[in-house]
Amino acid sequence: AIQLHGLTLDGACDLMKEGLEVNLFTRGAGGNFPRNVALSPLAGVDKEEEFDPTPYALAVGNHFLKKIYTYKLPRKLKVSFSNSDKDTAHCTVQDLGFVAVKKDGKEYFKVYIGGGLGNNPRKAIEVDELIEAKDVLYYIEGMTNLFIAEGDYKNRAKARIRYIADRMGDEEFVSQFKLYTKAEKEKGGLELNLHPTEIKKEGIKTEIKDKRLIEQKQEGLYTVYLHPVGGQLKLEDLKEILDTIGNFEDVEVRLAMTEGVYFRNLNGKEAEILLDITKKMGGEAEIYHSVACIGVPTCQIGIGNSQGLLFDIMDYFKEKDYSSDLMPRVHISGCTNSCGVHEIGKIGFTGKKKRVDDAVKDVFGLFINGDFTVENVRLG
Repeated sequence: AIQLHGLTLDGACDLMKEGLEVNLFTRGAGGNFPRNVALSPLAGVDKEEEFDPTPYALAVGNHFLKKIYTYKLPRKLKVSFSNSDKDTAHCTVQDLGFVAVKKDGKEYFKVYIGGGLGNNPRKAIEVDELIEAKDVLYYIEGMTNLFIAEGDYKNRAKARIRYIADRMGDEEFVSQFKLYTKAEKEKGGLELNLHPTEIKKEGIKTEIKDKRLIEQKQEGLYTVYLHPVGGQLKLEDLKEILDTIGNFEDVEVRLAMTEGVYFRNLNGKEAEILLDITKKMGGEAEIYHSVACIGVPTCQIGIGNSQGLLFDIMDYFKEKDYSSDLMPRVHISGCTNSCGVHEIGKIGFTGKKKRVDDAVKDVFGLFINGDFTVENVRLG
């Protein structure tokens, strides 16, 4: 998602109207509704992917948008699709996640259910059977109906899907999920017959070496990654990028779970131009690719100054002249809601309050050694 801060009420309304005119929706961005469906940002161009789940993620997103006004959910519902076990869409800690798997030449998904970060975080449970990719919408409806039937409508703090799993236990929760999905399959009519869009752009090789340059599986085509520090991209920088890529052919832009942006389907010449103009817009080392929510003072429920901590860390590294990749990226959340996914980073901080010598102080909780990849998923 994209957050725009410091708007007037009239400005917000104008933006929403203009967004609708170019097919950008705020529907589902808040409230007790399904959120925008998450997807691996390199799906479709990744050399190591199992297959491209993009059409399935789009189909689920469209399904939600058509049905969203008919749902009465206890709270939000998050769905993700990842193109490999690297799980760059965080399926292993999601309400409902689908990880692409290829077996005997056929496309399947590993399904993960009942995960979530924030207060009382929980790893998702892996369902004990692969599902055919064409059947995804049955599992979407199965989980939605289970959530409606079993979710807590009285206690908002316990109204997420993971609390149903806690109450039932893993085995019973999976069993109920399968029953609700089976009921949807018996109704029928939700099979998908989808194929990814073929990229036909002609490639041009480049000899340039850059950590932000990713070679696509389409020969001679590349992706450029931009990570604006703290996830904050200046408006003038965005305009410069848009003016530049407006002259390129068939470029696609995807947002990542890391507060960064991937510019895909560039030929070598286009990639060189984009690398050059974005060089000043973000750092190259992992520490400069850290994730920090907006936090205090912008966020109404924030406790800690996430962005301030991030800049303090980066300033310290500059002062000490430490080697650029001494540290991994850091994940910072201003509160326990985990917008900076601090529980699944190598190093994570979360804003808290603590009484010290009869005074309430601003502090950060420290998390270490989290991981979201399928093989190693663990909460820090």
